[in-house]
Amino acid sequence: MIKPFTEDEMKKLFIASKTGKNPKRNHAIFMIAATTGLRGVDILKIKIDDIHWDKKELFIIQGKNLDQLEIPLNTQVMNTIADYILNERPVCKCKEIFLEKTVPPKPLTRPDSVFRAIARNASIEHVKQRGFHSIRRTFASTLSAKQIPLTNISQLLGHKNINHDRPYLSYDAEKMKFCALDFSEIPCFISFEEVRNA
Repeated sequence: MIKPFTEDEMKKLFIASKTGKNPKRNHAIFMIAATTGLRGVDILKIKIDDIHWDKKELFIIQGKNLDQLEIPLNTQVMNTIADYILNERPVCKCKEIFLEKTVPPKPLTRPDSVFRAIARNASIEHVKQRGFHSIRRTFASTLSAKQIPLTNISQLLGHKNINHDRPYLSYDAEKMKFCALDFSEIPCFISFEEVRNA
């Protein structure tokens, strides 16, 4: 199982997302990922019209299963997106919010390149298969640790089948110890001497 990020790593990523070449853009992308659990490819496809500022919601069609999601956005995330749009985003006719700094500007298409830049700034060691998607895993695992029902987590992740959530949830090693069986009250018909001699 690919481990989610620890709380300490998420704090480092949060701080690092505000630095580098495209700090407002990368911070907005990180904030959306960390607070909604959206896939990176779906975040990069968000258009300006997909955000309903008055309702504090994001309406998006998922690329993987073409389902529509209505996702609540908190004020901090909305302010972060607005800051990028108003102060760093190139002026152009592109409908997508997140753009490359090219001439002419074009939509950003690789979420892992954004994540690698943030992780480098956070001094987080690169681990195979632990990239942008691990923020999604962290989102789900954090909710699970806070005892949010799996059905709710599944809805937030935009999954049709609850079984699709299992890879996203980490286990708590300390809590797993409580599940271990105590054999002290179970009769044992084989002596340790017999086991040793077998």
